[in-house]
Amino acid sequence: MGELCRSLYATNNALKTYVDDISDNLSKMASGNFNVDFNANYVGDFTSIRTSVEGIASSIGSIIEGIGSASEQVTLGSQNVSETASSLAMGASDQTKTVDEMSVIADKFREQINDNSRNAQTAREHSVEVPPLKAATKT
Repeated sequence: MGELCRSLYATNNALKTYVDDISDNLSKMASGNFNVDFNANYVGDFTSIRTSVEGIASSIGSIIEGIGSASEQVTLGSQNVSETASSLAMGASDQTKTVDEMSVIADKFREQINDNSRNAQTAREHSVEVPPLKAATKT
């Protein structure tokens, strides 16, 4: 009976150690730390539990790293889009300015053409009013 009690006591201590160790590591994982560190010496069927928890921690850690990497790529991509949009906006603004300047120049040309047309009309009207010149005679 004494041997049975010692065996049950040892089994109970081992199970408590496993549960505490697994609980500590799961608490770390719940707070975002996926670097698990098992302190208990797992034997028998409990080694597969330890291996499973280590695998879960490794997988979740890899997933989080992948999400972080994807997040960085999205950030860089959005910065590129922002820079491109700014560049396009500046180009559109420059083109608008150039078109406005060309419009002012075209208006000045139109005014000059209208002035030239009026001046030509006035010159034609004056030329009709002037009598023809007579040829000078030699004396």
